Amino acid sequence: MVATMANDRDEVELRKQHLAYLDSLLIAAKNGDSTALGTLLRELLEDVRRRATGKLGTRVRVREDTSDLVQKTLLQSIEDFHQFQGKSFLELRGYLREILKNNTIDTLRAQLGAFCRSVSAERSLDDPDDGPKLQAMLVDPDTSPSGRAARNELYAKLQPHIDKLPTDQRKALGLWKLGFSYQEIADDLGKTVSAAQSLVKHALQTLRERMISLGEVV
Repeated sequence: MVATMANDRDEVELRKQHLAYLDSLLIAAKNGDSTALGTLLRELLEDVRRRATGKLGTRVRVREDTSDLVQKTLLQSIEDFHQFQGKSFLELRGYLREILKNNTIDTLRAQLGAFCRSVSAERSLDDPDDGPKLQAMLVDPDTSPSGRAARNELYAKLQPHIDKLPTDQRKALGLWKLGFSYQEIADDLGKTVSAAQSLVKHALQTLRERMISLGEVV
């Protein structure tokens, strides 16, 4: 018991010393030491890679490789380092995570647009069986994997109507379709979680009503 507590204290002390070392490297990097900056980025590489893999792997299958996203994030952090105002390594880590988050959102949005265009070119609204399926998909956001794949196709068909939604509803719906949580949607749009939920709900209701009015949902 005593030995375990002593080991824990030693580990805590070592972590403190390592963070102090990294903080000193940050000071050097901000004074123009490119070697120190390189060391800091190598220290953060695994964290960026792990987070990039998780973000892309759990939301949507994208054409852009994870390594491309990691490289883009690291290069941007170097280019924009002069704008970084933080004074600690942990703040620098948060800075890179924010860059990664923004790059991930840009990637997913680009892939959503490409997906919608590709599916729209292959499918039309003329399939007789799509009416009931469309209605079910719009009112049930918690679908199975196969149902979610079908919903992707339906969203492509709905794209002209989605384009007419209010901007916040359109953005919230696009993020929701990609698998973002309501908390993440709220953070991205600068809204509360309940507001994000309301935006998605009203977007779905509006789409369903428009399709029904056009006789495209039975």
